[in-house]
Amino acid sequence: MRRWVLAALLLSCACKSSEKDSKAPASSPPTAAAQIDAAAAPDALALRFKVDDKHVEVASMGSDFALLDVKELPPVAEWKSIIVRNIDGREFTGTKPLLLTGIRTMRVVTLPSGAWEFRVMEAVPSEGDAAAKPERIRHKMTDAKSILIYTKSYEPEPEPEQVTTLTLSSGDTNTILDNAALDGIERTPEPGQREARDTWSLASILRATKHKPTGVVRLTDGAGKTVDLSPEELADTTKVHIIKRNRRGRLNYRRWALGEKPTREHNMRGVVSVELR
Repeated sequence: MRRWVLAALLLSCACKSSEKDSKAPASSPPTAAAQIDAAAAPDALALRFKVDDKHVEVASMGSDFALLDVKELPPVAEWKSIIVRNIDGREFTGTKPLLLTGIRTMRVVTLPSGAWEFRVMEAVPSEGDAAAKPERIRHKMTDAKSILIYTKSYEPEPEPEQVTTLTLSSGDTNTILDNAALDGIERTPEPGQREARDTWSLASILRATKHKPTGVVRLTDGAGKTVDLSPEELADTTKVHIIKRNRRGRLNYRRWALGEKPTREHNMRGVVSVELR
């Protein structure tokens, strides 16, 4: 009798425990704020599409997709040209889009930084071709911002000529560098690049203008936003600070971390002044 009562009590406890477990959630659901943060990418990283200068809303994009698979875009046979622009104002222009299909295909991938990269890939030939090469990137546009498709003739508007000036200040001394003055300073290739285009190291600019920082160096953009570089950061040999002039004449600041694969850690566009504090 006692054994039967004990068994009944154990069964009752097990049922209550099971009922309690079934009501409890397996894991706490994310808060609404967390869901928004996870779903909403920063506006600077958003990728926009236009067809004949009209915005096209794309329902969904994966982290790696073929441009021709975007159903909201017209058939590639109707494309007259494709233009891909990045956040620095650079452009990739394809005047014969059909030549970028076939064994060459256009893809868009998400980088670890969250930015988009447009790639023209050359696919591996099929049917056991002995001379087949691995898939490779023929062209890429990093930090892609907009993809423009034109189904009619496109004539780009002439860009207004801009005069770039960078003001360096130290105490009561101001030095203003225009395009000609910058062109007279030795250029520095960005990490990972063989050629030095319109890029200068911040150190070379300060050296050429006879500015020797002893404290914080503050960079300011046209909107008043600032980046402060401490003496320790400037002396860190694992970092390099680059000033880049884009094709529209804007000066951008980039901080790179050196290593086997250099990584761009920071980017500020439209730098107008460098202050030695």
